[in-house]
Amino acid sequence: MRVKHKYLVNDPHNGRDRYYVRKTGYPKVRLKSTFNSPAFWLEYNNALQKLNAEQPKVESQYKHGMLGWLFDQYQQSPEFQNLAKSTKKERFLIYGRICRAYGKLYIHDLTPLDFYALRDGQADTPTMANKFIRCCKYAFKWGIQRTLIVNDPVSNVEYIRFDTDGFVQWTTEDVLLYVKKYPIGTKQFLAFIIAATINGRRADIVRIGPQHRNGNKIQYTQDKRKSKIDVDFSPFLQSAIEATPTGDFTYIIRDDGKPYSKEGFGNMFKRWLVAAKIDVKGKNTHGIRKAFASWCSEYGVSDEQLMAGFGWRDRKQVTTYTKGANRSKLSEPISEAIHDKLSHLLGSETISQGQVIDIKHKK
Repeated sequence: MRVKHKYLVNDPHNGRDRYYVRKTGYPKVRLKSTFNSPAFWLEYNNALQKLNAEQPKVESQYKHGMLGWLFDQYQQSPEFQNLAKSTKKERFLIYGRICRAYGKLYIHDLTPLDFYALRDGQADTPTMANKFIRCCKYAFKWGIQRTLIVNDPVSNVEYIRFDTDGFVQWTTEDVLLYVKKYPIGTKQFLAFIIAATINGRRADIVRIGPQHRNGNKIQYTQDKRKSKIDVDFSPFLQSAIEATPTGDFTYIIRDDGKPYSKEGFGNMFKRWLVAAKIDVKGKNTHGIRKAFASWCSEYGVSDEQLMAGFGWRDRKQVTTYTKGANRSKLSEPISEAIHDKLSHLLGSETISQGQVIDIKHKK
């Protein structure tokens, strides 16, 4: 039987069909559920994600002791492989750029001045310049811990100081322009509601699906920070899902029915903003997340509750009350604040009558 899905093969045994996900250079993964059942496609999807997260080991093109050799060793380490896929990709590209100029230099010959030169060469884009230095520090710190190297010339190199407000926060006017262009029933509206209610990043938005719903909750692990998120399943989200074509494993799908990649969705979202006549400079889905976090703070949500609901771990002193099972309880005020803000912005007509829930007084 011929199968027309990526890396999916049928390898019959004793007259019975057996299905595998098989990719050259990787061990094949057998799918044990009944073919074409929901469980089968969930197994298939999980196997694809695992393949995409793995990288086959390759021999370094650099000699032992060179900077490029250190970067290659670090990228094959468990510490690197356990990073989020997007983080690994970003660091991989940065290491490649550094190696074009510095890869064949021996580590024992490098000094802090070399890394200041690397930093200053990107001074017109200070964020990227600092990323170059930060990525070098990760690799050198790992190399010192593994006793692969004895000197760390980058540890005391300072970052470029500059003023920034980070991601550009959406305004009320941005939201109203967006939903005027994309009303309920469009996938653009659904994407906005997911961004506003699950407290996730772009990589989380594109992969959220029915499997992440548990009763009246959305529960998932963030792609980047690996923080566990447990928030109310918003009635706005329920209404948007009911009114919009969705996929089996992701709520947001392309016109051909396939899920978006993180990068593909980001590019498409920019086009949606332009079509909605929103000032697109610096704005993306993270700006929605930032806006609702700010509005939650205005509603009186505490810092600890924000950290629990949005998966932040940046504060050095976080009580154990924000961890584990307590995250669900702490995130409730965030769901209430988001519900109130969406009600104010969008009106009750965006919630079907059967889905109207008084979140503040639910049992």
